[in-house]
This record gives sequence, structure tokens and C-alpha cells, in this order.
Amino acid sequence: MNDIINNDAIRKDTVKKISLLIFGWGLTIFMVMALGGYSMDKNRENATFGTLTVVVLLLAIGVFMIWHGFGKAKRIQRLKRYEDIIVEQNIKELDEIAKCIGRPIDFVTKDIQRLLNENYFKDCRIDLKQRILIVGISRTIFCSSCGAKNTTSNSKCRFCGSPLIISE
Repeated sequence: MNDIINNDAIRKDTVKKISLLIFGWGLTIFMVMALGGYSMDKNRENATFGTLTVVVLLLAIGVFMIWHGFGKAKRIQRLKRYEDIIVEQNIKELDEIAKCIGRPIDFVTKDIQRLLNENYFKDCRIDLKQRILIVGISRTIFCSSCGAKNTTSNSKCRFCGSPLIISE
């Protein structure tokens, strides 16, 4: 089997996902309990507007952490689905990958490019002209901005961050 997935990136994202979900749920539950305690306080003299603002802000942060954690989980699921399609079914055309995923071609192209930019795929790149994912081809190219040495598996220069222009 052709190993195109960077398992280190998946491990790091899995740790982030778990951390976000644990802290997000903990913070959200704690803040909901704080709001519940405030609503049960008959005097409501102990809580000021500033205190309530902080509680609501922390509640929003907790919800955001949960949302972001679930987003990472979905990304990892899509990555594994892409791996199955690309490696097991040997489909490299973006149109066909999009059909298999059940998403529009624009979504799949941007999603795969984002995964490439975040180094989830090893030694792959997208050829937008042919609308295919090129797997296993890596050669040295030089950044047109800073002149640094890069490989075609990178979409951006490792040193200056400029997009790499790959001429065929």
C-alpha cells in the first residue's frame, strides 16, 4: 500500500481534537452551572454586569472549542476517506474524488489543498490544469521569491511562505 498520509500530523491533530473537546465541554458545563447559579440567586447582588460578561464570554469560548474539536474530527474522517479513494481505489482525478465523497469539486479541491498545506499528505500535489492529484512525484524546485530550495510536495516555500510555481 502506498503510504501517502503523514501519520504524525494525524496524531498531533488527534491530541488537539481531544484537548479541545475536553476543555471545551468542561468550560461550557462549568459556565452553564455558573449561569444557573446566578439565575437561582434571589438577591442577584453577588453578580455584577462584568461578572456575567466574563461568564458569557467563557461560555462562548467553550462552545467555540467544542465546535473546533468536532471540525478537526471531521477533517480526520475526510482524510481517511480520501486515502481510501486515492490509494485503495486508485482514483486521482479530482472530479471522481468529489463524486465519491459526494461534495462539489470546488470543496474537494480546496479541502485537499488545505490538507496538503498542513502536511497531511506526503509527497503529493494538485495539478489544477489537469484536475488531478499527483502522488509520489517529488523533485527539487527553487522559490521564485527568495530562491530557497523546496520540493514539489510543498505548495508554499518552507522559508518565506510564498506560493511555489511549478512549471511542467
